[in-house]
Amino acid sequence: MVTDIFILGLLTAQPLSGYDIQQYLELSAAEHWADVLPGSIYYALNKLERHGFVSVDAVERTGRRERATFKLTPAGRDELRGLLRKALRTPVRVMPSLLYTALSFAHELDVVEVLSAFDAEIERLEHEIEFTRQGEAVKVNVPGAPPFMAAIFANSRAHLEADLALLRHLRVQLSTEPPKPPELTSLAELRSQARSAKRRSSRSKETGA
Repeated sequence: MVTDIFILGLLTAQPLSGYDIQQYLELSAAEHWADVLPGSIYYALNKLERHGFVSVDAVERTGRRERATFKLTPAGRDELRGLLRKALRTPVRVMPSLLYTALSFAHELDVVEVLSAFDAEIERLEHEIEFTRQGEAVKVNVPGAPPFMAAIFANSRAHLEADLALLRHLRVQLSTEPPKPPELTSLAELRSQARSAKRRSSRSKETGA
C-alpha cells in the first residue's frame, strides 16, 4: 500500500516515468523511513496500469531505449484517496513484537549469540539515528518544507531511540542474568485469569457508564 501511495501521490503533481519516481524515492531515502524499495517501482507501476489507475502519457525514445511517462487517471485519484483514508485510519503499531517473542524463548540460544545479535542491532540503530538526524537537518530547513516535517522526524527519532534504549538495557541485564526457560502456566490457570480479567473489565465499564 505504501508504494502505491507514493507513486499515485507523486503523479498528482505531474506525469513521471518509472525512473523519475525511482529517483524521487532514492533521493528522499524512502527505503529507510517508509520501507519502500526503489526497485519495486516498476512492478507497482505495471500493476497500477493494469488496474487503470495510471496510463501512459508519452513515450520518449533515446536510441534503442524507450521511456514511458505515466499520468494519473481519475480512477487512480479515487484509488489514492481511498488508500489515504485507509492509511490514516490504520492503528500505529510500534511494538517490536518479533523481539518480544524471541526473548521469551531466548534460553534456547547461547547467551553469547544473543548478546552478539543485540550488538549488531544496537550498531544498526545508532547508524539509523545518525542518518535520521542528518536528514532532519537538511529537509526540515528546506524552503517550502511542510510544517509537519519536523514532527515526523522527531517521532521517527523517538521510536529509534526507544528501541536503542531497550536493547542496551536488555544487553546489560542478560549479561548478568542469562535467559532461563519460562515456567509454563497451565491452561486452566490461564483460562481463570482470562475470566477474571473479563469480569474486571465489565465492572470497570459499568462503573464508567
